Amino acid sequence: MTNLGSLPALDCSGCSYGNDLGKFEAYVGERYSPGGVLVIGHSAYSKGNGSWIADFRKSQTGRYFEPLLENAGQSLDSIAVTNAYKCLLPDGRSAPNRSALSECSGRNLQKEVEILRPGKIISWGLPVSTLLSEGTAFPTETGEVFEYLGIPAFSMYHPAYQVTRDPKGEKILPALRAFLEK
Repeated sequence: MTNLGSLPALDCSGCSYGNDLGKFEAYVGERYSPGGVLVIGHSAYSKGNGSWIADFRKSQTGRYFEPLLENAGQSLDSIAVTNAYKCLLPDGRSAPNRSALSECSGRNLQKEVEILRPGKIISWGLPVSTLLSEGTAFPTETGEVFEYLGIPAFSMYHPAYQVTRDPKGEKILPALRAFLEK
């Protein structure tokens, strides 16, 4: 991995939603380099450390997204993954409220993006796509492209939901592959 320096310490001052369960730190694949792909989800169910990748690969999300990513010409080792909201949520399923999501992404996500310097972003789910696109992009079965901080971003349903609509990835894969190949 290219030396990116340290990701900033999370700024959780004044957060109205924060908790003491822990914070998600970005997962950066061993082969990630600036100009690569950054995946942004909404909230974490596991810390972004060595155990995160093992937990992710076992999850429904990981079992769907990893093969989809590989079929689009990428691998988990070559991307970075972060969340717009950094607190670990108690049940791993509930989404933060819109205010907390906006506060946290404004403080922390923009700093991560500046350091990671991705060339492309994949946005998972309605809360994140709406936030990053300032309300202009919404996930679809075939993806939608918008910009976040001047970086091309691809909006898709969260993989845990996408798998219910497109179990084999046949609808989303052509658009994702085209986006990543541009």
